[in-house]
Amino acid sequence: MYYIRFILISGLVILFTLTGFCQNAIGLPIIKNFGTEDFHAGTQSWGMAQDKNGVLYFANNSGLLTYDGTYWKLYSLPNATIIRSVVIDSKGRIIVGGQDEIGYFFPDKNGLLTYRMVIS
Repeated sequence: MYYIRFILISGLVILFTLTGFCQNAIGLPIIKNFGTEDFHAGTQSWGMAQDKNGVLYFANNSGLLTYDGTYWKLYSLPNATIIRSVVIDSKGRIIVGGQDEIGYFFPDKNGLLTYRMVIS
C-alpha cells in the first residue's frame, strides 16, 4: 500500500516539476546567433541599417556586410579599411563611413553593389 502511494506521489512530483520547466514558445521571437564561420568577415560590427526590402547592412571590420535572410555577402572598400558607420538615404544609396574616407554603395544593373568614394 505504501509502495503504491510512494510511486504515485513520486510520479506526480516529477510530472509537475517537468511541466514547470517547459515554456510555451508561441509569440516569442525566433533568435538566431551568427558567428564568423557563418558570414566570413571581421569579428566586430560597428553599425547596422536595413533597406526597404528588408536587407540588412553591417559596418564591419572587413567591409560592408549584407544579409538578405539567406545569404551573406561582403563588399570591401578599395583600400580594404574598416567601415565604422552605415546609413541608407532616401535614394537607396548605402552611405558608409570608412577609415579616412566616406562614400556610398549603389546597385549596378546586375544588382551587385558598387562603391563610389565621396571624400578621401
